[in-house]
Amino acid sequence: MSISVEFQKRLKKLISELEYNTFREVAQRMGITYVIYSKAVNYGIIPKPIILIRIADFFNTSIEYLLGRNDDDYFDKAEVKETFAVRLEKLRTAENLTYYELSKGINLSKNYFSDWKKKNFLPSLENLISIAEYFNVSIDYLLGRTDEKNL
Repeated sequence: MSISVEFQKRLKKLISELEYNTFREVAQRMGITYVIYSKAVNYGIIPKPIILIRIADFFNTSIEYLLGRNDDDYFDKAEVKETFAVRLEKLRTAENLTYYELSKGINLSKNYFSDWKKKNFLPSLENLISIAEYFNVSIDYLLGRTDEKNL
């Protein structure tokens, strides 16, 4: 479980600009449970990537912005959304890397890559960050949310 004061601060700022009656309504509209919403807003607990995607989609902002990895809240959605597995495969082949070489470069087990590819699982936030940094792309690009590679 990761905690971030910056994530908490940015989430609170975005929520303060909304005009909903209750916090439960905000959580419901985001497509997340009130418990997850409460933990994020009150304690800065960063949820799993699938939930981060819902929050970022709701506010039409980047995950990079939510996490405080950049200060630009502008976000340009991908014309055709691709899955994480597809984006990872494109990045890997563009660099002419085997999964073995990639796993060594990122210091992750090769088994993770087969699960992500075959079972369409999303990595943990920590692994997403490691992969994005390895390829020098944004988390949002890696997740197929945008076509902009840069952070």
